[in-house]
Amino acid sequence: MQVEQEVVDSRVQRLREQAKTVDNRRRELAALVQDQGAQQWSAATPVGAYVSTLRAALEGVQARLGAMQEALEAHADNLEGSASSMTQQDEVVADSLAALASRAGY
Repeated sequence: MQVEQEVVDSRVQRLREQAKTVDNRRRELAALVQDQGAQQWSAATPVGAYVSTLRAALEGVQARLGAMQEALEAHADNLEGSASSMTQQDEVVADSLAALASRAGY
């Protein structure tokens, strides 16, 4: 199986773009979390409980988005590293085959 370097580069770029998009959404969410305080909502007990629950839920989503971003970046790094390693291995094998062919008189 042969994969063109341009295809790998495109996939790596796509993963990095997705990571950036997720990071942007996480930052937007962070601003929303900051707005969920007493100054924004009534201090009444039912509202306070709701705000606490909402804030906790938003912080949970924010943490999951951070984990997603890290995973996307790791996948991009791994794909890039694997492609580089495979290219190097292909070059070593090609050199070995060329040396064998040369010794055999081909």
